[in-house]
Amino acid sequence: MKTVLPVLSLTIIITSLLVGCGTNEGTVEEPVGDNPQAPIDQETDAIEDIEKIEEFELEIDYVNNDELDMDYKNRNGSTAAEVERKTADGKEEIKGDEALAEMENLIQQLTLHPNTTPEEALEQVLTSLNIQRDDIRKLELEVDFTTGEKLKANM
Repeated sequence: MKTVLPVLSLTIIITSLLVGCGTNEGTVEEPVGDNPQAPIDQETDAIEDIEKIEEFELEIDYVNNDELDMDYKNRNGSTAAEVERKTADGKEEIKGDEALAEMENLIQQLTLHPNTTPEEALEQVLTSLNIQRDDIRKLELEVDFTTGEKLKANM
């Protein structure tokens, strides 16, 4: 009996340790939530996307006869932009840094690539500018990418 008790106790302890440690050899559990090994940096992605756009032209004619023309050019590291709005109250032209900031803000909200469909591009532009389709008489979008590819969308 004296030898059975220590052996039995040792067996119970070893069994408890093995069961408690589990049998998931080689299995690594993934953390729930954000993956710190692959952070998503949307600002970096947006900067990379805008650098792939050589030219961005958007013309919108509204049903109320207002107009919006937006142009952005990025050639050889030099950027330029112009925004023109025509309303019943008159015409507003924005150039220089102010236009560049407005255009870069718009383009960074979009996810445009050469394989983006025209319909996807239209939806992104309308959403970003908070414009309803019913308010538009005509819309023309042309994007030239640094790869030489073009994206055109009309409605």
